[in-house]
Amino acid sequence: MVKSKVGLVAHSQGAAVALLALSRGQVPELGKSISSVVALTPAIYAGTLLDVFPFSWIKIMSPGVYRLCFGVHSFIPFMLFMQSYTMGRVYGWLGYRVFNFLFSWSDMNWEKRLRSRLFQFSPVYVSAECMRWWLGNGTKLCISKPNSKMDS
Repeated sequence: MVKSKVGLVAHSQGAAVALLALSRGQVPELGKSISSVVALTPAIYAGTLLDVFPFSWIKIMSPGVYRLCFGVHSFIPFMLFMQSYTMGRVYGWLGYRVFNFLFSWSDMNWEKRLRSRLFQFSPVYVSAECMRWWLGNGTKLCISKPNSKMDS
């Protein structure tokens, strides 16, 4: 039986999830069925953002504590719950304030009259495991090197 390989084209979070799935400790055997990966703007590098509070403390969390705080499947499922029970404009206003605090944003980059409307849809569903990998301690265990134990 001939098994064919597929090419994978992914964008943003999809590219991050693909890279996570292909990393050690996840599903590296998936790589054997993929001929090539085109990662368009993968959401995998946070730069110095993770060195400051509140993100810096996530680096030292155990996986169990992380899952207790942020969820198992959906990242911070409480936000999605609140989104469904809060008026859009109010949720958008609150969402902007949270992102403003977390990322030290200024109003310079946002059209003030559209801001609340734009943040009505943030966050969207995000994988908690992908966020743990992204927010983790910087040890992104990537696809194994050829001829490693994992390839045998």
